[in-house]
Amino acid sequence: MTNIDTRVTQFSKWSVLFLILANVFFISAQDKGIEIEHSFTHRKIFYRENTRLKVRTKDGKKHIGKYTIIDDETIAINGTSFPLNDIVKIKRRTVDGEILRPMLIVVGGLCLTGAIAGAAAGGYGFIATVALTPPGLGMLVPVALTNDHIPSKWKYTITTRNDSK
Repeated sequence: MTNIDTRVTQFSKWSVLFLILANVFFISAQDKGIEIEHSFTHRKIFYRENTRLKVRTKDGKKHIGKYTIIDDETIAINGTSFPLNDIVKIKRRTVDGEILRPMLIVVGGLCLTGAIAGAAAGGYGFIATVALTPPGLGMLVPVALTNDHIPSKWKYTITTRNDSK
């Protein structure tokens, strides 16, 4: 074997070793976050740290933004920290949802308004009623459904979870 063949073989061995170690490192990665568990069904939802949340506290203030974990009982949103037992309501608020929600409300409302106007006009207006009612309801029903997680039904804990998924 030549000197170059030896170096290529050694490089291949080190590359394989590096990939195995990197894979072990990434497989064993852990995420810290808020785990909420339903009191009756025991369904669990995990919000990783830096997830955008909307939190309402006992003092009536709303906090919207990416949260950070301070300790095992305290989180902070936009520099304001509060303990988990002060949370009255928690929900995930994505940026896409913040943009889409008002658009769905306006377009769905316009469709339903057109449907009502078509029904009031009669005659061929019923075609507008039949055509505009399903999309209008289809846009407004998901907006009306909420993903609030209130403490009477959900238990909040800060945990570390293996991210093996």
